[in-house]
Amino acid sequence: MDTGNVFLSFACDKNYEFSSLRRAKFSTMGLLYELHTSTTEKFIYSCNTCRQQCDIRYHCTICEDFDLCEKCYNMKPKHEHNMERPIS
Repeated sequence: MDTGNVFLSFACDKNYEFSSLRRAKFSTMGLLYELHTSTTEKFIYSCNTCRQQCDIRYHCTICEDFDLCEKCYNMKPKHEHNMERPIS
């Protein structure tokens, strides 16, 4: 999961700003409200190769943040480390 990219895209979609203390406080309140009331899945994984959202993903057992979608996992060349499919 590219957490930095997910956070930035979410903040941009909601027009949250952190350029001043007042805006940062307001944006933080909005983020906390969204997290608390959200009914959607909180963890959305994206493929590190094609950048698409992964419904079925394969996670690298060595790298901290490396995931592949099923399509990219089945393509060559393979990732240099072992990949596992986490059970949701």
